Amino acid sequence: NTCPATWGLTSSKTSGEDGRLFEAARAGYYGMFSAVEDTKRHGGELVARILKSHGVPFLFALAGGHISPLLAATETLGATRVIDVRHEATAVFAADAVARLTGYPGVAAVTAGPGVTNTITALKNAQMAQSPLVLLGGAAATLTQGLGALQDIDQISI
Repeated sequence: NTCPATWGLTSSKTSGEDGRLFEAARAGYYGMFSAVEDTKRHGGELVARILKSHGVPFLFALAGGHISPLLAATETLGATRVIDVRHEATAVFAADAVARLTGYPGVAAVTAGPGVTNTITALKNAQMAQSPLVLLGGAAATLTQGLGALQDIDQISI
């Protein structure tokens, strides 16, 4: 059987890396957006709660699938205002401006891969100014990392 969610992989290809990708797809690639069974929460909600508890007034972001759970949870909790921008660098520049004006860390969230790499100029600008800034970058699902998943790059080394 070939399931549309498995990107054309069949159950006969269940060994090695193909098997890992098949299992990730079969388990539901979008399962990363659902609540974790033990806690009934997902990572986006946990991060949103932390932002709220620290009184972060703004979250600058360019919406994307990898950070959608965070954006939805932030909107639901209501304490942090999500400001959607048109480019990832703009999100970081805006967070940098908030940090410089208030002295408190500015927060930006971008999607994985190119979303993170698009922030480099603004991130370096904030670093050179010794501006307190938090950049949250989305990531491919753990089960699909290193297998050519959408926008999967080694973000930590950047």
